[in-house]
Amino acid sequence: MYCGASREPGKNNSAHFTGNDLIVVCANSPFTYSFAVSDSDDDKLRYTFCDAYQSGTSGGGMNSAPPIPPHFQLVLYGVGFAGDTPLRGKVAIDAETGLVGGVAPDPGIYVNTVCVEEIRDGVVIASQRKDIQLNITGCTIAAALLAPDYQLCGETNQLTFENLSASPLIQAYAWRIMNRQGAIVATSNTHQFTHSFCDTGLYSTCLNTNIGLPCTDSTSSEVRYYAGFKADFTFMGQYFGSPTNFTDNFFTKYGSITGRSRQLGEHQNADSNSQAANPGITYASQGFITASLLIENSNGCTTIFSKQLSISAEPPLEFAFRDTLICPPDTLQLRAFGEGIFTWSPAPKLLSGASTSAPMVAPLQTTWFRVIQVLTIVLAPILYRFLF
Repeated sequence: MYCGASREPGKNNSAHFTGNDLIVVCANSPFTYSFAVSDSDDDKLRYTFCDAYQSGTSGGGMNSAPPIPPHFQLVLYGVGFAGDTPLRGKVAIDAETGLVGGVAPDPGIYVNTVCVEEIRDGVVIASQRKDIQLNITGCTIAAALLAPDYQLCGETNQLTFENLSASPLIQAYAWRIMNRQGAIVATSNTHQFTHSFCDTGLYSTCLNTNIGLPCTDSTSSEVRYYAGFKADFTFMGQYFGSPTNFTDNFFTKYGSITGRSRQLGEHQNADSNSQAANPGITYASQGFITASLLIENSNGCTTIFSKQLSISAEPPLEFAFRDTLICPPDTLQLRAFGEGIFTWSPAPKLLSGASTSAPMVAPLQTTWFRVIQVLTIVLAPILYRFLF
């Protein structure tokens, strides 16, 4: 049953934009502008940045020729700009409200076009567009500017806030931190504000500049405090041409893991899924590779963990220790980590396991043991001393 405004089947009243085109934007400062429309049919609306159309050619003086007929020619954007990023990547549009917001780029004249689709019963039935020419100048405001959000998802409960705007017009600060229920848990009037959170949860930090003065501004940002969230992984096999196997080791104390992605450098696994658990990656050449694992949980926390791998031309060989101290007639187990076939020497000093990765030895004097692995020879000195 439809409970919105009355409408006749098969008919549509065009949505129209309601915003004021007279706006002043200062370069490198936060701003908002509404592209909201009014729709008497109460259709669902979806807003996006889109390509601007070219107007008619100049006719000389103050006269311009009318636009050419459809299909219209698109505006040619400068390097780094496009219809969906008219102000680079610092500005975004809310798909449900049409509110544009972010940090303005350097001074200049920018074309911004927003398309709004009218959606009825899941079908797009009409689309409207609006262009504005945004003049960004080198003015200065007493801006309040914070990061989009803050996270305390690791081991610390302390966070330092600072206004990201360096405007010389700012004379006073007013900070507030509020919990999910709207209760104020901390305040400050300093330029930097450090707070230690006690209870897990979602908070909001608000900053006002120059309250009671002619030039003022305000902003807010979310703070997520869910300690006990970490990412880690181990890997085995660093020999190019053979798989390097990754094993995930991450933990979240609150919530659950909802996503993961990886950056594993260039490799031969064309069909490998970077979101798969514990992947095996085959590298095509030797060298240093930086591997990264990014995870997120159901509380909105994200973290990334990176390690550097050395992909070698030979199978890697590691040892539990390089030298140690024993007292005869004690025995000791040597241990090598890696892949392949192992051969230990000198044989008379070995009690068992000369062809394994973990033989038992009982030397009566200081002895160097050598292990040979497939394609590599590594000396593993173990120093013994007599204690009498």
